[in-house]
Formats: sequence, C-alpha cells, structure tokens
Amino acid sequence: MKQKNILFAALMLVFMIVELILLVPVFLQTSALLPNLNLSGLEELTLSIQFMGSVGVWVLAMNMGLGILWLILRPDSSTTGS
Repeated sequence: MKQKNILFAALMLVFMIVELILLVPVFLQTSALLPNLNLSGLEELTLSIQFMGSVGVWVLAMNMGLGILWLILRPDSSTTGS
C-alpha cells in the first residue's frame, strides 16, 4: 500500500512538472506575440480569453488522467483495515 502511495505521489509530481514545462514557454510566447499583432483591445482580450480557456481544458484533461491513475492505483478497501 505504501508503495502505491509513493508511486502516485511520483506520478503527480511528474504530471505537474510536465504541465509547467509545456505551459510556461507557451504563455511567454503568447504574451510576446500579442502586442505585435496590432489588434484592438477587445480583439486582444478575446484572443487571450480563448487561449486561457484552451489551456484550462488541457490542464483539466491532464488532471482527469491523474484522477484515473489514482483510481487504478488506490488500495482496496478490504486491505486498508487496521
């Protein structure tokens, strides 16, 4: 049981690191590109909201995958009695 908890914690840490590695450069590139597009304030705001929404959906999908892994790796209730 303890090994499963350690494995789950390691997987959660890997997921968080992957999210950071993938999202930080995307945010930096987007924030650098937006002023160069010569958009109006409303268009820039709309594009930013759409981008944040798509990133939010992606992060939600990653976290749902992590939840599924937790369901697979969690100990059986019959073996957790003290």
